[in-house]
Amino acid sequence: MGNAEENRAKELGLSTDARVEHRQRFIRPLSEQLERCCNAVAPTLLPSEPLMAAVRYYQPHHAALFRFVDDAKVPIDNSATEREFQNVAKLRLNVVFAGSTEGTHGRACFLA
Repeated sequence: MGNAEENRAKELGLSTDARVEHRQRFIRPLSEQLERCCNAVAPTLLPSEPLMAAVRYYQPHHAALFRFVDDAKVPIDNSATEREFQNVAKLRLNVVFAGSTEGTHGRACFLA
């Protein structure tokens, strides 16, 4: 839902201030609803349940996860950053099996 609203804001070509207002109007309620839901369900879960792990991660990170609502320069996702880190991880994996120190260095220089 939040991503759909962000796409709609892009389609409308909203300015920076208007995008913040749009996010606050449409996405902040979703953020608050998620926070209420996590707070309500947490006491009913066992510590070993996978959902509890997600709730435990979410609760202290709520402000950081929804920082984009108040700052239009912060993207709703970090897909571009994730793709860049995937390249680094692939390079590191490829270099591990280069055969020797010299081979590793040469491969790293070639792939970088």
